[in-house]
Amino acid sequence: MEKIRKTCPVCGGILAGRSDKKFCDDACRTTFNNRRWQQESEDIRKTDSILRRNRKILQTYSQSREAVCLKKAHLMASGFRPDFVTRIAPDPSGGLIRYYYEYGLRKLSGEEFQVFRQN
Repeated sequence: MEKIRKTCPVCGGILAGRSDKKFCDDACRTTFNNRRWQQESEDIRKTDSILRRNRKILQTYSQSREAVCLKKAHLMASGFRPDFVTRIAPDPSGGLIRYYYEYGLRKLSGEEFQVFRQN
C-alpha cells in the first residue's frame, strides 16, 4: 500500500511532520490567510461602496428634513441599487420602510416612492 503524500495548498511542496499539518512553513500559512482575508475585505468594500452611493443619491433628493416623492425611474437612472439596505422596518401603514443609513424609502404606489430623513 502506497502512502498518500499531502501537499501545501500555497506552494505545492510536500508536507512532512505532523499528520494534520496543512502548510509547509509559516510563510505559506501567512500567504494563504492573507489571500483569504483580502477577498473578504474586498467584498465588504464593494458592498459598503454601494451602500454609501445609495445614501448619497437619497441625500441629493432629500436636502431638507421634509419627505420628497420620487418616481422609481429617477432613482434607477441615478444608479440607485434598492437591494442593498442597512435595515428594514415595518411601516405603520402596513408596508415596509427600507433604510439606507439615516434615509428611509417608503413605497407609495407602483412606481412612486417617498424619501425622508430619519430624525
